Amino acid sequence: MPDTQSASCMVTGGGSAASLFVTPSPVASPLLKQDTGLKGLSGWASDQGVSDALVAWQGQANRLMARLQQERNALSGTQNIFQNQDLAAGTQANSTTRPLIG
Repeated sequence: MPDTQSASCMVTGGGSAASLFVTPSPVASPLLKQDTGLKGLSGWASDQGVSDALVAWQGQANRLMARLQQERNALSGTQNIFQNQDLAAGTQANSTTRPLIG
């Protein structure tokens, strides 16, 4: 997730990830001018194409981050289930294998 988040930050001219547990923000409106980080293209016809491509990239990156977070949560839940089952089995095994004192 950190590498994916870092790559998604390149859209806004940055390259560093903020936090590992931040929920991705919704996709911005394509009507708003995105900060492409490419200041030298403002007078060129390709500026709009690059801006549109970066908006699409950000939307895809946000959807991927949301999916990765869901998968991380599912794996964490599965880990908890297995740990609880192991603890219950261990407790049951300890109670049946203890020698009788007396």
